[in-house]
Amino acid sequence: MYNKVILWQEPLDVLQSLPDNGKCEMSPAQHGFLCGLLRKKRPRKILEVGVAAGGTSCVIMEALERLCAEDNTIAELHSVDLNTKYYRDTRQPVGYITERMGGVTLMFVAKRIMETCCRSLLKKLAAI
Repeated sequence: MYNKVILWQEPLDVLQSLPDNGKCEMSPAQHGFLCGLLRKKRPRKILEVGVAAGGTSCVIMEALERLCAEDNTIAELHSVDLNTKYYRDTRQPVGYITERMGGVTLMFVAKRIMETCCRSLLKKLAAI
């Protein structure tokens, strides 16, 4: 059965208070869908793969903060990126915008480890 996800835009307000207006790779509509999905499912642990500047990480953290305040619960965001520097401005570290928010765990995975995991996963998928 098809379940609708209602867009939730309020967490996007956090972007206006961040450096560079919270640079994001996602559109407001995509963020609204993501936040709506978070509101609907209320996960306690989230793994974000790919961080870039960290704008979407901030939106996720804001959504989690609001949801956890409603439910009196705790949720975790773990963000992973292959790079240690932001690809559009290599003077900045990956996730540099999240430093203004605090609370995010940025884990930088060695490229070799990630490639090994990806190759293994691709082999398993090819065998299906």
